[in-house]
Amino acid sequence: MDGARNKHANTKPVVNTLPFQRNLGFFGRESILNEIEKQLRLIADSPQVRSVAMWGIGGIGKSHIALEFAHRRWLTGNNVVLWISSETDAEIAKSFNDAAARLQLPSYQNTNTPDQNRWAVLQWLQDSTDTPWLLVLDNVVNQNWLLDIWPVTGAGSILITCQSELLAESPAATSIEIPAFNKEEGGELVLRILNRKNISQDEVSAAQELSEKLGGLALLVDIVAKQIKMTKRFKNIRDFLTHYEEHYRDLNKRPRLGIVDPYYSKDGDTVWQTAFKTLGTNAARLLSLFCFVAPEGIPQWLLEQKDVNLPPGWEFLSSFQAIDEAELELRNFSLMRINEETGLIFLHLRTQAAYFDRMGKEQREDAFKATLPLLRKAFPGRTGQFHLYNRWQICEQLRQHTLAFQARYQIMLKDGFSEQDESFTRLMCDTAWYLLEIQSFRSCEQTLKLVEKNTEDKTSLIYAYVCTNFVSLYERTGRSVRAIPNAEKALWIRQNENTDKNDLANGYSDVGYSSVAAYQAKEGLKNLEEALGIAAETPKPERHTIYNVDRFLRNHGRGNMLLGRFDEASKDFDRAVYFQPLIHGPNSHYDGEVMYERAKIARVHKKDLNLAYELCERAYDLMSPGKPTHSSVMAIHYQKGLVCSARGDSDSDIEAIQHFRNALTICQLNEAQRGNQGESARVKWRLSQVLERQG
Repeated sequence: MDGARNKHANTKPVVNTLPFQRNLGFFGRESILNEIEKQLRLIADSPQVRSVAMWGIGGIGKSHIALEFAHRRWLTGNNVVLWISSETDAEIAKSFNDAAARLQLPSYQNTNTPDQNRWAVLQWLQDSTDTPWLLVLDNVVNQNWLLDIWPVTGAGSILITCQSELLAESPAATSIEIPAFNKEEGGELVLRILNRKNISQDEVSAAQELSEKLGGLALLVDIVAKQIKMTKRFKNIRDFLTHYEEHYRDLNKRPRLGIVDPYYSKDGDTVWQTAFKTLGTNAARLLSLFCFVAPEGIPQWLLEQKDVNLPPGWEFLSSFQAIDEAELELRNFSLMRINEETGLIFLHLRTQAAYFDRMGKEQREDAFKATLPLLRKAFPGRTGQFHLYNRWQICEQLRQHTLAFQARYQIMLKDGFSEQDESFTRLMCDTAWYLLEIQSFRSCEQTLKLVEKNTEDKTSLIYAYVCTNFVSLYERTGRSVRAIPNAEKALWIRQNENTDKNDLANGYSDVGYSSVAAYQAKEGLKNLEEALGIAAETPKPERHTIYNVDRFLRNHGRGNMLLGRFDEASKDFDRAVYFQPLIHGPNSHYDGEVMYERAKIARVHKKDLNLAYELCERAYDLMSPGKPTHSSVMAIHYQKGLVCSARGDSDSDIEAIQHFRNALTICQLNEAQRGNQGESARVKWRLSQVLERQG
C-alpha cells in the first residue's frame, strides 16, 4: 500500500499499517473530520503530542471516520500512520507487532513478546521529533492500558475511538461525541446505497423515515439498505417500511449471503451484546427501567424522588450515589448519555429496543413495576375534577414517557401480563386528561380505550374514574350523546359504592353538563342542582376546598342560557366568579370562560355589541396565553366574528372576516386530532355568509 512512497525510506520511515484501503463509499461527517484536523494540527516548533478521542455508541461510525481521517493524513504527507486495533489483547499484540516490523525497528525480532514490541514502538514515537506520525487507537476499552502506551513527546497526533464517554475524557486533550445521522443524512445514505434512478419525492421521504426508524445509526442504515438492494423484493422503500416494523430483529442482522462489509464485521444483533453482558446488577436494572420510558429527554429527577414504594431489588434508587454509579457504568459503554445543559438523559432508540428484546418476561414485569410508581408520583394527578392547566410544563415533560410506558404495556399484554393496580389506571387517565387539555384527542381516546378494556371490574370506583374521562373527551369532541351514558354509568357506580360526597357531586355534575351539551337543558339542570345541593351542605368558606363548585355554577348558567333564562344565567356566573379565584387563583382560564359566556348574553339578549366585543377581548387575554390554538380560543375568534357581522356595516364585515379566518385556521390545525371537520364546516358557513354580503 505504501510502496509508491518508499523512495524516502533511506532517510525517514514511510509506513502505514492501516487495516483497509480507503472506503470510496465513505459518506458525510465532513464537519467532524474538519474538527479532528483542527484539533490535531501540529503547531510549528512544538513537540507536544496532540490528541482527540471520538466516542459514541457501537455502530455509530467511529472507526469509519478514523479510517477516512487516517487515509487523508497519509495522502497529504504524514510519513507514519499506525493503526492499533485495541479491543482485545490479541488484536493489540498483533497491531504492535505489525507496527514494529514495518518500522524496521532495530530491537524488533520475531521472538519478541507483545510487551517488547509495544515498548519499542512507544520509544520510537517519543524519539521521533522530525517525522510526523499519526497513531490511531481503535475501539479502546481499557483506560489503564491506554495510559501505559501514551507517548508524552514526539511530533505526532493520536486519534482514539471508544464507546466510553468517560474514557474519552482522559488522557486525550479533546473528546468528540459522534452523533447519529439526522433523517436527511441517513435518508441520503440509503438512497446512495440503493443507487436507484428517477427517485420520487415520496421515495426520498420514505428513505428519511427508514433512517429515523434506524435511529440514524450508520451500521444499521448500511445493513438494512443493502438488504433492500440485494433481495429486490420491494419496488420502493415505502413498501419496505411495514416489512421492517414486523421483522426488524432479523433485518438488523447481516444476512448469511449478501454484500460483505470488509470494514466492520458486527451487526445490529451483536454490536451491544458485549456491553449488555458485562453490566452490573444495578446498571442492568436501570437500563431495563429506561426501556419503559421514551429514549430521549428522561429527567434525572424522575429517578431521585423520595418516598416511592419500589419493588424489592430497586432500593438503589433511594441512594444518589448508587444511581450515579449505575449511570456511570451505562455511560462507560455509551448506553446512555446526559445532556450537560439540561441534565436530561438520552438513550439511542435502537439500544433501547435491543435491550428490551433481550429482556425475559420476569425482567420486563419487574421493570414495569418499578417504573409505574416513579411515573405515578411524578405525573400530576387531578383532585376531584380540577384541571391541569397550571401544571402543563411538568405534564409535557413527562407525556412522552407515560405514552411510551403505555406502549410497552400493550406489548406485555400479548404475553399474558395484566396490571390491575389502581395507580396504573389513574396514571393513564391523568395522562389522557392532559392530552385532552392540549387537544390531542386521538391520543387521548386511544389511551382511554386501552384503560377501559384493561379494567376488569366494570363496577369499581376506578372504572367510574375512567368513565368520567370519557365524558370530557366526548364533550370536547362534539359527541355529547355518547358522553351521557358514560356519565350515568359513573354516577350509578358512585351511588352504589357509597362514595364520598365530592365524588357523588362530581357524578351529578357530569350527567348535568353532558345533558346540557346535548341540548337536554332541563334534565341537565336537575342533575346540576343535585350537585350544588350536595356542595351547599358545606359552609361557604370551606365549600371551595372540597367541591369544584364554580364548575357546577358555570354549567348551570349554560343550561339556563339554553332555556332563554339569561338573567338567571348571569346570576349563576356571578356566583361562579366568587369561587373561581379561591379555587384556581386570580385571572384564571375559567375567568375567561365566564367572560366568554357573558359576551354571548350581551350579543344575544342585551343586543349590546360593544359590550359583547369588549368581553370577548377580556376572555381572549385570559384564555390564549400558552395555548393560542386551543378550541376555547377558536370559540372567542368565532364569537368576535359573530359580533362584528351583527353590526352590519362594511368595515365591521371586513373585521368579521378576519376573526372567522382566525377561527378557521385553529379549526384546521386541530382537525387531525379532533377526527372530523365539523367545527371547520361551521366556521366556513359563517364566513361564506359575510363574504357573500361583501360581494
